[in-house]
Amino acid sequence: MLSARLKVLNPLGTPPPIRRLRLAPRLPTIEGKTIYVVDVKYPATKPFFQELLSLLATRYARTKWVIREKVGTYFEDDPSLWEEIKRDGDAMIIGIGH
Repeated sequence: MLSARLKVLNPLGTPPPIRRLRLAPRLPTIEGKTIYVVDVKYPATKPFFQELLSLLATRYARTKWVIREKVGTYFEDDPSLWEEIKRDGDAMIIGIGH
């Protein structure tokens, strides 16, 4: 009969603390604005985003719609994309899958 004890460590480690950020203020209108639509490449989202952009461009013809795919996975940062959106865009819609 074995009576040895094992010490097991949690393989997940300690996650970093969560930073709470305020939502951006709502635009009074999107007419004449540039709106980025960001796809994080969740499986099979490309056809959905193409259809969404087609619908938005038809419904809001005076708004410039820009679609971008985020680099890496959902969990990875994409600083160059965020900088582009801050510099050239007025708002962003991000799709994260289902």
